Amino acid sequence: MIPVLFTAKVAGTMRDLVAIGDKGGDFVVLDRESRKPVHRLAVSDQTGMFTTVPTVEGTRACPNHGGGIEWLGGGYDPASNLFFVPSTDECGTWKIDKGKPKYVPGKAYKGGALPAREKGTGWLSAIDMDTGKIRWRKPLPFPAQGGALITASGLVFTSDLGGSLYAFSTASGDLLWKTDTGSAVVAPITTYMADGKQYLTVVVGQAGNQQIPNLAPPTRKSGAGLSPRGHSSRDQWHRRPGGAGCLANRRRNGRREHR
Repeated sequence: MIPVLFTAKVAGTMRDLVAIGDKGGDFVVLDRESRKPVHRLAVSDQTGMFTTVPTVEGTRACPNHGGGIEWLGGGYDPASNLFFVPSTDECGTWKIDKGKPKYVPGKAYKGGALPAREKGTGWLSAIDMDTGKIRWRKPLPFPAQGGALITASGLVFTSDLGGSLYAFSTASGDLLWKTDTGSAVVAPITTYMADGKQYLTVVVGQAGNQQIPNLAPPTRKSGAGLSPRGHSSRDQWHRRPGGAGCLANRRRNGRREHR
């Protein structure tokens, strides 16, 4: 996870912090001045990670190399004092080669091959910076690798490898909107304004080396920003005068609105 610099309330006091996450599923918050840990917790399954070692026969442990917190990481919401972290649960069988590994210049020097990819699922965790505890947590049917986008209107957007985009309430974790992009999402969600309207943009495509057994392989070629069906799509959010919001997904062939 890319380090995130932010200022948040911890135990009632505002502090300058940096948040990091790793492939083992650890989420860590450090004080930027003292460099001391403030919060540390696991947001992915870590069964066997600290209690087992790879063997020739194979040892089960979590997460697999496709699990944990991916490089796109999460984000902080100053309005709710919550940090939102997408993560992945995926286990694997870890093996080592017989005998001592041979060093060959220019080639990977390791004790065994990476485990085969296995079925994976995702999580979106909302972590209270005041206490370091999870305020709410929502499961996703596929690995969550698209990061988190937070809006001032109280929404947090995220995605999963199955191609779905989600909008949750930052305060309650209620699912407010969901749409299918038509292809895998392994990219961050961004937002911009045009003609008084707010849009979401995200790049979609094949899962590539993130392909897992419970994700159906693509059947058609797709380009960046296009679904396999060939429709360009834009996700648009409208803020109503009363403060409530809706999201509209517009496609070239017709229009669908989600309210």
